[in-house]
Amino acid sequence: DITAGTLSLGDAAGDYALTVTNGAFTITARPLAIAISDGTKVYGASDGTLGYAITDGTLAFSDAFSGHPIRRSGETVGTYEITQGTLTLGSNYDLTVTDATFTITRKSLTYDVAVEDKTYDGTTGAGIASCELVGVFGADDVACDTSGATASFAEPSAGTWTVSVSGLTFTGVDAGNYTAGDTDTTSATITPRAVAVAISDGTKVYGASDPVLGYSITDGSLVAGDDFSGTPVRVAGEHVGTYEITQGTLELGPNYALDITPGSFEITPATLSVTADSTSRTYGTTNPVFTYQVTGFQLGETEGTAAAYGAPVCSSDATEGSSVAGSPYPITCAGGTAGDYLFDYTPGDLTITQRAIAVAISDGTKVYGASDPVLGYSITDGTL
Repeated sequence: DITAGTLSLGDAAGDYALTVTNGAFTITARPLAIAISDGTKVYGASDGTLGYAITDGTLAFSDAFSGHPIRRSGETVGTYEITQGTLTLGSNYDLTVTDATFTITRKSLTYDVAVEDKTYDGTTGAGIASCELVGVFGADDVACDTSGATASFAEPSAGTWTVSVSGLTFTGVDAGNYTAGDTDTTSATITPRAVAVAISDGTKVYGASDPVLGYSITDGSLVAGDDFSGTPVRVAGEHVGTYEITQGTLELGPNYALDITPGSFEITPATLSVTADSTSRTYGTTNPVFTYQVTGFQLGETEGTAAAYGAPVCSSDATEGSSVAGSPYPITCAGGTAGDYLFDYTPGDLTITQRAIAVAISDGTKVYGASDPVLGYSITDGTL
């Protein structure tokens, strides 16, 4: 109530009979407008303190709010209304409350990917060995799905390289609460491709040029577009013998692991053709010294320069008494030696000619009626 209080007529009070009718004093609720602040959190995190702010009006004295806003219950990704809840200033205020929105956002997961090592095949493609999700909340049903994923090495050549992975997704009942984050950097190794090569055996005749040395793949294969460089080489030497053929400069580069089986190179003897010179002699004389012709020397060699050369010897079975009728008699050569040659012999002919003899018949005589004497003769030229 509102009473007279100290109200009076002062010095004239005695002149009045004052009748006071009390009044009523009304205190109305103080208007105040507040807006609940929007809120957010990442799925799986705890709710923060829900806030609010005065948008119109002020607090009187040292008054303060009590209680707090509340949001609609729920922990999956989505939006939830935030209302006044227990927030109040009591009956002295006329509160106008603007509700807000609380958003639960997707939790970012990191992929922990393991990639398979592989043998060099000329491509960057990689196989995914396993995929784990890092950051899953509690026992949520969410797993990594690699069915549409691809993995690529930074380089196609042999070595250890960073591998990039794309196309990974989630599966599971709770997958909607998550979003893809980074993929952990991973690496894997491309190992050299094993190829076995056998060096082909080679051969040549002494004095000839070396042929092209060959080789063949006996195990493994080359990636399309790859090829060998370089050539095998053999141990130096030009004399008759066997020489090893090794890898030499033959290679496929660092993308291959070569297993080389050496070959064998054989230099075979060249052939010297020895032809006995045909000759003749007179019946009853000794055989002459037989001669021959030799051809086929290599590299400018001669009988005097060929290695380990031993001259052949030619002979005939004919004797002083061999008849003219039996001729010609063969002249054969044999016994030649040379470190880098074989000998091929062609016989010659020894012809025995008739021996020239001059004979003078002796004159003869007898007496008529006598018997003839023995008729005589004498060699006048030549001998028997």
